[in-house]
Amino acid sequence: MIPAHFNGEKSPLNKYWLPLALTDPALFHSVLLTATHSYSIMSTEGTLGLRPFYHRGESIRLIKEAMHDEKRATHDTVIAAVLNTAAYEVSPHF
Repeated sequence: MIPAHFNGEKSPLNKYWLPLALTDPALFHSVLLTATHSYSIMSTEGTLGLRPFYHRGESIRLIKEAMHDEKRATHDTVIAAVLNTAAYEVSPHF
């Protein structure tokens, strides 16, 4: 069961993360990385499919690309992509 404060328009995911992720490809792939990882664990009895690895690679590639652009390197979306991808990297992969 999902708590009421995470449903609909009040959800931080719906209100902040998804709209922000749609504005930057690095953050978009970083969010898809965590989403596909969670989905693959739930749907394939604990084994990871290939999609999380694709989005991991794209996220890292796009973050590197953004870091070489002075205007994008310190943008909130790039920082969020770095943080989200780093959190994935240090989390246990069941």
